[in-house]
Amino acid sequence: MEINTAGNPAQETGEYLTKQITNAPGAVLCLLSGGSALSAIEHIQLDEQTKRRTIFMMGDERWSREESENNYLQLKQLYPDFVTAHTVVDTSVQESESQDNFAARIHSTIEVTLSEHPNIFVISLVGIGEDGHTNGIFPMDKELFRETYPTDTNYTSVITSGLSLNFRASVTPTWIANNVDEIVLYAVGENKKTVLKSLIYETKELYEMPAQLIKLHPNATVFTDQEIAV
Repeated sequence: MEINTAGNPAQETGEYLTKQITNAPGAVLCLLSGGSALSAIEHIQLDEQTKRRTIFMMGDERWSREESENNYLQLKQLYPDFVTAHTVVDTSVQESESQDNFAARIHSTIEVTLSEHPNIFVISLVGIGEDGHTNGIFPMDKELFRETYPTDTNYTSVITSGLSLNFRASVTPTWIANNVDEIVLYAVGENKKTVLKSLIYETKELYEMPAQLIKLHPNATVFTDQEIAV
């Protein structure tokens, strides 16, 4: 896991994603994240040829029809030109679509994408929460974690507690481990320093700290504005 302390982490993250996507030899699936990680999006600058072979999609989603909550709708509101200029999977919630039906639809979208592009390069931009969650994967009791994030699907609905929006959906930890070629963690702000130190120096089970997925991944890069000795 490579740690980059950046003066302008949003710009440097976006430029890094640009480089990795451009250098990929064929089709690319770039999974995006909501929250503060959205600030890196405006710094992704692809040429027209690279745009045509790149698919963007939210790796995790807030199951809501509200523009202020759904990650895709926030992306569309904040960076409409980006959505217009690129191939971006619509992960807004359709009218009368249940949370499970939503997850099933995105599961199918991922399946079709991987089937049509068997050698696709998958890069995932993720954030990290102070509780150690990442990409819609939250710490839970061991058995509940196993039930919530099954190993036989790529995308699942998630119900949490204690958040402003408890209804989520996410690619699963198993799918990330088996299919994501590179993880890019965007962790900015003083409030991320403690959890980053924990991620780097402590070893925990995934159900205790899902962000361990990042440390366990063979190709992970961190962009932060916090000085953390490694």
